[in-house]
Amino acid sequence: MKHITKGIMMMIVILFTIACSKKANAPIDPEPDPEPDVEIPGALRSIKGTPIGQATVKMIGPEGGDISINNDIKITIPPGAVDKNIEFSIQEVTNTLAFPKGISEQKNSKATNPTFPTLFPDSRLRNGSLSSIYRLLPENIEFKEDIEISMRYMQTNDCNENKIKMTFQDSKGFWHVPKDITLSTNIDIVTAKTRHFSDWGIITDLYLRTDGKEFLDKGQTSELKVYHVPTIKKDNEDLLEPEVNLDNGFIKTWKITEGSLDYGEILGGQSSSATYLAPTSYSLKKPGILWVGVTVFFNDASKTSLSTSYALLQEEYCHFVVGSTRNTAGEVALNVASGEKMSVTFYGRNDYRVHIQAENQKFGGQTFGEKVWTTVYLDGPTYASTYYDCNPTPIYSEGVIAVTNDDNGLIRGEVLGEVGKKIGTYCYLPDFPLHINFRYRKRN
Repeated sequence: MKHITKGIMMMIVILFTIACSKKANAPIDPEPDPEPDVEIPGALRSIKGTPIGQATVKMIGPEGGDISINNDIKITIPPGAVDKNIEFSIQEVTNTLAFPKGISEQKNSKATNPTFPTLFPDSRLRNGSLSSIYRLLPENIEFKEDIEISMRYMQTNDCNENKIKMTFQDSKGFWHVPKDITLSTNIDIVTAKTRHFSDWGIITDLYLRTDGKEFLDKGQTSELKVYHVPTIKKDNEDLLEPEVNLDNGFIKTWKITEGSLDYGEILGGQSSSATYLAPTSYSLKKPGILWVGVTVFFNDASKTSLSTSYALLQEEYCHFVVGSTRNTAGEVALNVASGEKMSVTFYGRNDYRVHIQAENQKFGGQTFGEKVWTTVYLDGPTYASTYYDCNPTPIYSEGVIAVTNDDNGLIRGEVLGEVGKKIGTYCYLPDFPLHINFRYRKRN
């Protein structure tokens, strides 16, 4: 009996081996050829963006609904657009429309103006980009009805509001411009109807951009250029091309339109490029910043114009951006403590006050902590790098106070980080972005 059992087992092993051998020798179906790459001559193409932060997620079914991120973007799904519950999401991604080569190009762009910030990210007005880019998911969903995508844009003088459009990136990296959009200039919203998801953003096809020098000392210069984003015309959706300098024939003249004509000189004539020259001498009675506006006028019936502003720096000044507030301080008074530690307070109009405290005034950076801190007092709100979560235990936010130059006792520096906004006794809302630029002279 044992011999029979062994024989059966041997037979099973032999049959199994033969079967496996036949399977191994069987022809393998070839893998399908990869989808050929697509080239569209002249079209703007970039890599896909990478996620930033957490996605906003919501389940929406046949009854319809909407999903949004603050007031920046809203998707409205009408009833009947889907026939089952689906998890929708909105994910902010890196802006490769503005920086087609990716984040390394964005980092390198800061080298042109590493010290002073603008209210907007560096991606602003590259290839017409006017917003963050948002990835709408699921990407391959098929809607039975048109859905609406609404995005908010920020009004600026350096772009033409009537030229604002929406754009989306396809799976090959090309950027499309849908023609069926609604621009609501009274509420700064642009809306498009579509039946697909992808990466979406806002552009303008006519804008003015400087070389990044928003803050100028006496005698410094800055270059300005007018850009245009052309398109390849298609039936339903145009394709973006890379930005180009606007032809000179469209320009009428450049002028200083804000401040005194003595606040420098603009050299441009009828060219789409110009140079602003800051005056070699000017004075204010108190520390602060002198603002001057430059405008380019066009040769068209609608009298189009684009503008930008420069800040002419006094010896001592303070400029800050906290949350969505951008302003200056120091026009009313400036208090600098003597000694080796940094303790300086800039007093501005409307009871604005900026205090900066650090262990020393030496070149380099010092991270926020118990002895390194800053506070911005506005007309009501207070923002602080040392804040509280509704209890007496202090929280030190992430940030740094840096001295970037010491010119014989004239200290120049910046503060960069996040602060908490006070809403009650020992209660703050965290994570408000802060950027301060300052300069003051040491006191003995």
